[in-house]
Amino acid sequence: RRILLLVSGFLTRYWWVVVVVIPAVVVGRRRLMRIERVQRAWEKFVLRLPMLGKIRRGAIAARFLSTFATLVGSGVSIVESLRLMSTLADSTVVRDAIDDIRRHVSRGGTIGRPMERYADLFSPMAIQMVVVGEQTGSLPEAASRTASYLAEDVDNRVKTLTTLIEPMLTLGLGVIVGTIALAIYLPMFDLMKHITR
Repeated sequence: RRILLLVSGFLTRYWWVVVVVIPAVVVGRRRLMRIERVQRAWEKFVLRLPMLGKIRRGAIAARFLSTFATLVGSGVSIVESLRLMSTLADSTVVRDAIDDIRRHVSRGGTIGRPMERYADLFSPMAIQMVVVGEQTGSLPEAASRTASYLAEDVDNRVKTLTTLIEPMLTLGLGVIVGTIALAIYLPMFDLMKHITR
C-alpha cells in the first residue's frame, strides 16, 4: 500500500518528468544508434544473448543465404552478389562480414573459409552447407535449402520464446493487479474491523 501511495504521489507531483524523460530516452537512443561504433557494440551484445542471440544469428544466416542464392541463381557473379548484399545490409556487423568475405573471394578464395571467422553470425550448419555447395558445384541450391531450413528454425524458436514469455507476462500482470487490489481493499477491511468494534 505504501509503495502504491509513493508511486501515485510521485506521478501526481512529477508527471512532467515522465512526459519529458520517455521521449528524451527514445530520441536519445535513436541518435546513439546512428553512431556506427554504438550500433556495432549493441548488435554484438544482442548476438551474445542466450535465446535472442540464437534467433538473431539464425535470421541473419537465413537472409544472407536466401539473398545470395537468389542473386547467384539469377546469373549475378559471386563477387557482385556480395557487393550488392553489403550495400543492402541493415547491420554494420553483417556489412563488415560480407565485405570481408567479398575481399577474400575477389582474391580467388572460397566463401566458406572466411565465413568460419564469423561463427557469431553464421551457424556451423550454414557454413558447412556452403562449403559442401562449393565443393559439389551446387552452391545456389545448397544455400537456398539451408536458408529455408534456418528460416523454419527461427520461426520455431520465436514460437517457443513467445510460449515462454506469455505465462511470465500473465504472472506479472497478476502480481500488479493483486497489489493494487490489496492496496485498495486492505484499508476497507481495517475500517470495517474498527466499525464492528
